[in-house]
Amino acid sequence: MSAEDRYRIRCKLLHQGTSLPKRGQYASVSFVDPVGAPGIPHGLVSGHAEGKNIALDVKRLADELVAGLRAWFTRLEHSNSRRRLRNVERNIKTLVRLQPKVERPTVAMPDGSVMTFEFRGLTTSSTLVLGSLPASHGTLALAGR
Repeated sequence: MSAEDRYRIRCKLLHQGTSLPKRGQYASVSFVDPVGAPGIPHGLVSGHAEGKNIALDVKRLADELVAGLRAWFTRLEHSNSRRRLRNVERNIKTLVRLQPKVERPTVAMPDGSVMTFEFRGLTTSSTLVLGSLPASHGTLALAGR
């Protein structure tokens, strides 16, 4: 799958909610749940009357995205482009990342009392916690370039 195909698939899915790209080498995309359909290989291309279909294992697709981000970071760490590094420094505070999240919803009970529940877990998002950025984000490594 080419970078252009990947980008077209991404745009169609995010902006139009469809897996039918209008251009590119694939007429349709099937997103495969690795648990629900473990026998369908990632990247399997099949033909049908309307054109080629590609099956994409969502776990493998996510792993490829993470590998791409790591390669991008490595290129940035060795980059001499001040413009590119300034852009990263400006946007790194909102970079999507794994972070803890606590939600405390309240429920009004029939007797008038209120119960509060607490849910804790990890989410992947761009939100900042109290405007701070964990040191593990690598801003110091990029700041001196």
